[in-house]
Amino acid sequence: MRIEVDDAELQRKLKDLQVSIPEAAAAGGGAALKELMEQLRDRVIAMIPNRGGWYDLYKRSIEVVEKGQGQYELTTTIAQIRYGDITAEDSLIFVIAADNDAAVIVARLNPWTLDMLPALKGGLSATLDVKPANESEVSSRREVLMGERDGLVSDLRAISQEVYPFDSTLPKVNGTIRADVPFLALRLEHGLGGFPRIPIWSQVIPEAEALSRSRAIIERGHGVFAERWNK
Repeated sequence: MRIEVDDAELQRKLKDLQVSIPEAAAAGGGAALKELMEQLRDRVIAMIPNRGGWYDLYKRSIEVVEKGQGQYELTTTIAQIRYGDITAEDSLIFVIAADNDAAVIVARLNPWTLDMLPALKGGLSATLDVKPANESEVSSRREVLMGERDGLVSDLRAISQEVYPFDSTLPKVNGTIRADVPFLALRLEHGLGGFPRIPIWSQVIPEAEALSRSRAIIERGHGVFAERWNK
């Protein structure tokens, strides 16, 4: 026995289904994964203490990043900040100089504390990479920089770079300021470098598996699958 179907329209519809079902399934899976990542993002943000400063930057840096069609990643990112966002007692600043002579001289004394970074006439033309540090690290570095301050000013004036008196004005930065939030996340996760241990990612990762089986996530995927398939 054999059944034959000789219907061009039916054959076309069957071919369309062969294409549309995988596409709809991929779309549904991608939507479910994105929903999962967004819920995990909210969970991570909620677990970060409300202590201002670096902790606020940490909250703002948690992002769901699309890595490809239907592929998403939850991550902490380098944050671009303003000079006024840098906290004095728990930050060290690395001057990344390019081809600016004054910036090269300043970069020789990396890392800097916020209150010791020199204010140059015309501004400091460089990128600043800011990293979290504990109070002991900042205090120790400040003492070293105070001993180097006079020599720094002499070197800058030797290339005709005017330097404002310390504590007279805030430095102007002609460049990007980047906060190394992933470094903070690592320190907090494992309690490194004098930072309190606040494990977040190690707690959230196991939750991802259970959340992936939740009704909300599954329904999100089913809804997008049905919507795409019915187009």
